Amino acid sequence: MGAWQITKKDLRLLTRDRRAFVVLLVFPLVFIAVLGIPAGRMLGWRDGNQVIEVVVVDESQSPESNRVIATLKSHPAVSPFRAADRADARRVLKHERCSVLIHFGRDFARKLGQSDAAALVDDQSNSITERLARIDVRIDEEVSKPNAAAVLADILWLAAIRATAEHPLDQTERAQPVVVKEPTASPERHSAGTVYQRLVPAYAVMFAFFLVNIMARSFITERELGTLQRLRMSPVSPAGLLTGKTLPFLIISVIQGVCLFVLGRYLFGMPWGHSPWLLLPVIVCTSMAATSLGLLIAAFVRTDSEVSAYGNFIVIAMAGISGCFMPRDWLPESMQTISLSLPHSWSLIAFDHILAPTMPSIVVVAQCCTALVGFASLFFIVGCWRIAKI
Repeated sequence: MGAWQITKKDLRLLTRDRRAFVVLLVFPLVFIAVLGIPAGRMLGWRDGNQVIEVVVVDESQSPESNRVIATLKSHPAVSPFRAADRADARRVLKHERCSVLIHFGRDFARKLGQSDAAALVDDQSNSITERLARIDVRIDEEVSKPNAAAVLADILWLAAIRATAEHPLDQTERAQPVVVKEPTASPERHSAGTVYQRLVPAYAVMFAFFLVNIMARSFITERELGTLQRLRMSPVSPAGLLTGKTLPFLIISVIQGVCLFVLGRYLFGMPWGHSPWLLLPVIVCTSMAATSLGLLIAAFVRTDSEVSAYGNFIVIAMAGISGCFMPRDWLPESMQTISLSLPHSWSLIAFDHILAPTMPSIVVVAQCCTALVGFASLFFIVGCWRIAKI
């Protein structure tokens, strides 16, 4: 019996284990869906929770106010609706259809025309709300969302500066009649695929390392049944034996990673970046590190309770430190540095780099893959040494 025969035998056993299938493939999708739906959208649902719904009263009815409103409409975090008058806008706010009311006064065009972009930029006196009031723009907020008006004030001030800078007004344009098309529905927002660009890689990495528990239990079962001892007495070399025992889990892990990214693309609309082919080597290297760590832990644990206690603690702790539970750039710099001692971090760095809207650097991806292979080699060597001592 060679290493490949051991691999085929363990693959047959793994494919018959429905519990392992649920843990490796179904659980990650459930986690991604549960956490992703509140933050974004699935199957075309709109990510309205990421948008400030605004009702607009435009008494100015001028090209200037239309330009500012158009700028607001183009902003991915703002969804403006027009109201006939202030009373109508108040009714909208009362029924919680919108969070903030923006009121362009009759003198907005005149007061904005008296300023230029440079003057608006240099105006640092008082608060932004007071600066907006000087150009006859007022903001009222819904009580249940006190921070929305502050955020919108910044956006609105920048929109006024942009409209003034990009479209200087002349007298001919001021005389033109204003034609305003009322929006019939909330404009389609940017895709929430960016939410899943964080969630899918994070949980793909974390659940790849859940193989640690399954591998450890597999070794314990074979040790208790005496199968492992009989395999060690066969003509297969110790390295070939451990390779044959590890390879099935590596294959399963790679399939798991590929399935999660494919489902992330077609179920959640997650973009794959400019070079999707780079995902595969990172998935393979991540699986190598995960299965090698599983071999290492399997060499030290003796009972199923030890697997539950130590294996779960190690997997969850490593995932938390490395940034699987939250974006790595949210972690303190010291924690980001410490997390580089874990393979999870290098996987996440590579995936973030590949899925970014910019063209990924093959050098950076290669560095991450090299680090993952280094972790895999270290775990495998120590695991082999430990098992040989038993």
